[in-house]
Amino acid sequence: MPAALHYDELKEAISRAYPGLPKQLQLIARFALDKPNELALGTVAAVADAAGVNPSALIRFANALEFGGFSEMQQVFRDHLIARSASYRERIDQLRQGGQPRGNGVLHQFVGEAVAETSATWKKTSPRPN
Repeated sequence: MPAALHYDELKEAISRAYPGLPKQLQLIARFALDKPNELALGTVAAVADAAGVNPSALIRFANALEFGGFSEMQQVFRDHLIARSASYRERIDQLRQGGQPRGNGVLHQFVGEAVAETSATWKKTSPRPN
């Protein structure tokens, strides 16, 4: 049974394991924490390519975190993605019930939040000029 069944537990497990991981697995750890949605939705080959590692390294990474394989670990990321999308649906329902703007007003709010989140992630991961 894996050590981490929930996304927050998995993030902590990755952070704890990181210093002792080989370089290739550290690349995967950074990718997993920086781009959890890509890991949740990608195939082994696509995730490996995006992370710049061999596909077999993803299986070793999952095993290092006490998962039986990549798919088992990926499910934790998928569950997190589903939970986040459910929270968006709940927020839309709350806005509608509270008499808040419908349609484009809600869309603009969510797009603005998504852009802000993406921008913050990009700033963290983009190379700094010398």
